[in-house]
Amino acid sequence: MAASDLLDKFNYVYSCDLDTYVYIKIGTLEGKRDRKCLKALVDDPVLKFSGLYESEKADLFVSCKVYDNNVELTLPTRTSYKPFSRRWNWNEWIKLPIKYSDLPRNAQIAITIWDIYGSKKAIPVGATTVSLFGKNG
Repeated sequence: MAASDLLDKFNYVYSCDLDTYVYIKIGTLEGKRDRKCLKALVDDPVLKFSGLYESEKADLFVSCKVYDNNVELTLPTRTSYKPFSRRWNWNEWIKLPIKYSDLPRNAQIAITIWDIYGSKKAIPVGATTVSLFGKNG
């Protein structure tokens, strides 16, 4: 078989035949978070202890969940703790608790970025959803 024959072929695998877990890589987040006004800090003193008011980059974390038609298919999986100094760079692979073979055609992954707020609470900083398959499945 010639090399040109290999380039002309399109090989694929059905996702129902993939008996492996879904992984997603969380890379780098760039941008700047604006601090709330002084009035917000007076109204809610706990804000002082949130990542928004830290001198370095806030200790954000990322969580991922898989959905199908707005129904949760997995529990949230999150990045491990990592202190940040100049930028948010996780560079971490997250293993989702679902296999490709178990994913429905309309599966989406919801990715949420969280900041610590107080001692036992996290607040969302941003979020997005991404389809795991194309429009034709």
